[in-house]
Amino acid sequence: MNQKNPREDEFIDDGHTIVSMNVEGMPWYRSANEPKEIVTDNRTTWLIIKESWKAAAVVCTIFSLALILTMLAFMR
Repeated sequence: MNQKNPREDEFIDDGHTIVSMNVEGMPWYRSANEPKEIVTDNRTTWLIIKESWKAAAVVCTIFSLALILTMLAFMR
């Protein structure tokens, strides 16, 4: 009979880290001094949203003006 050891049949991941892959020079490297999360308050969040809308408005204005000038140039 071919009996397998129960340990070979089933692999159970217990989440144990064998080797830390946090090696300097790798793209995922994090030094010990860096904070892991950036905590922001509501005011900061709304300021970021407001400024990004301003930037989007500027980009839309520039594209609209370019479209209008192009149309005027071809209508002559």
